[in-house]
Amino acid sequence: MVKPSEARIRARMEEKDTEELLAIWEANDRSAYGEEVFSVIRTILLERGVTPNQQRSPKASDPKSARRSSEENGFLSFRTMVSGAIIKVLYAVVAAAITIAGIMMIVSGLQEDRLLEGAGAGLALLVVGNLLWRLICEGLILLFSIHEVLVSIERKLP
Repeated sequence: MVKPSEARIRARMEEKDTEELLAIWEANDRSAYGEEVFSVIRTILLERGVTPNQQRSPKASDPKSARRSSEENGFLSFRTMVSGAIIKVLYAVVAAAITIAGIMMIVSGLQEDRLLEGAGAGLALLVVGNLLWRLICEGLILLFSIHEVLVSIERKLP
């Protein structure tokens, strides 16, 4: 079965004439075209009865540009997000604190015979507090997940 992305690539590449496909194939520019594109080009050329020539070696990248690229995509550029892991740890710590505070309020309310004020507030803190904290953390993680998807789309664009 052909993947939708391969079908789109194939449709775009079939529009090109054989000479243009051969030029792309021989240039072997991996920064402009991905592995799937070269696979599709090879298939189309073979279907057109043309045996693809030997590809050039991919160009060696400039060490300065490689360093610049790693800096642009790295930790210091904020392209690599650590927030998801931090939010998950913070969620566990604060959820435990909310739970402990709620249990302490319930116990305190039961000991002082203040069921509605102490025990009720403690039970509300246990349920509502943990639920609200969970929703806040999920919202933050959702924002960072959207960011990761957008960055991955940006990287795939030529």
